[in-house]
Amino acid sequence: PMEVYPFLSQFHIARIFGIAMIIGYIVYASRNEERNFFFNAPQDKVFLGLLFVILFSITVGWAPQVLNVFEQMAKNLVVYAVLIGTVTSQKRLKILLWMLMAFSAILAFNTVQEYRFLQMGARNVARLGGFSGGYFGGAGDFAVMMCTMVPFAYFFGVGGKPAALRPVALFFLALFIAAVVATHARAGVLVLGALAVGFGIFGVKNFSGFKKFLSVLLVAGAVIGTVALAPAAFKQRAASIAHYQEVGTATARIEYWKIGIKMFLSNPLIGVGAGNYPLRYWDFGGWEHLWRVPHNMYIEALSELGMLGFGCLFFLLYYTFKQGLATLRLLKEKAMQNTFLSAAAQGAMLSLFAYCVGGMFQSLFTYPVLYILIAIVISVHQIALKETGGSR
Repeated sequence: PMEVYPFLSQFHIARIFGIAMIIGYIVYASRNEERNFFFNAPQDKVFLGLLFVILFSITVGWAPQVLNVFEQMAKNLVVYAVLIGTVTSQKRLKILLWMLMAFSAILAFNTVQEYRFLQMGARNVARLGGFSGGYFGGAGDFAVMMCTMVPFAYFFGVGGKPAALRPVALFFLALFIAAVVATHARAGVLVLGALAVGFGIFGVKNFSGFKKFLSVLLVAGAVIGTVALAPAAFKQRAASIAHYQEVGTATARIEYWKIGIKMFLSNPLIGVGAGNYPLRYWDFGGWEHLWRVPHNMYIEALSELGMLGFGCLFFLLYYTFKQGLATLRLLKEKAMQNTFLSAAAQGAMLSLFAYCVGGMFQSLFTYPVLYILIAIVISVHQIALKETGGSR
């Protein structure tokens, strides 16, 4: 919140809350003999392995950069562990997801309002979102983050419980899409397109009767509404995806990827060191002084951490998607498809999918949102097992 409302910084809210949360959780876990603090999911071991790889990369990279990345990822691990350890019931899961959507809606509203008050000429060139609040590195990052909230708003709007909150979820859905449009980010367009396909598949497959009709109507309405109401500048940027060879930023991205591959090939095992892509950029043929990032989450991991780091990222995602699909199968077997837990499971899966699609075009490897989404998938799985009496 302090990133959006600077006057709150003097109260150190995040630091106080974080420390209190960690201490409280340790005390709570120590009093419950049946609760393991860690190592309940395969992702836990992979995450610790990733931290070790990052620290080990200090042998090839500039130490301060490596330690900065290590600190950020250690924070991500704490958030990940605390979420899994505390979100152990449907009630807590519901509180978490609605809080995430509500705060994201504040960011989305700020961005839409900022866009509305721009002068007409500025609307054609403005790149909002990344610089209007929050910790995001740019408009493309912000667009992807908004897209990760779209699935939760969609599924809670179609079949969430209680039904009284469905209009609120649908309002959030429209707000998140409007914020993506305001960024003019092509990554946001691509992720929304991928989500539309995902909604169509999940909606037709898992809903029945009126909910199936409503889900198809929502997808069609969102697509038609975006095309009809989006400003001309957004449509032009979206249309440029089909002719990326003629767009400077698109061709530059391909060159960033090539540079990242060269870094990986220079040291396939461990790369050039965590966070060291910007520092080694010119050594491998770079030409710019700004935006020295690979603009691809997977090449970011590959170039900076080699096969060891990329392998950790791969298995984190592999185990999480595998777990998410197992949750959906379990809920289907127990005839719990039209429940809050089912909506949360589908939303979490598509949210993570949206992040992974956005990761093809943005450097998102160290953002906490990825690890929050992984924690949510794990929490939903564990809650489903407890609710249904299933086995791991």
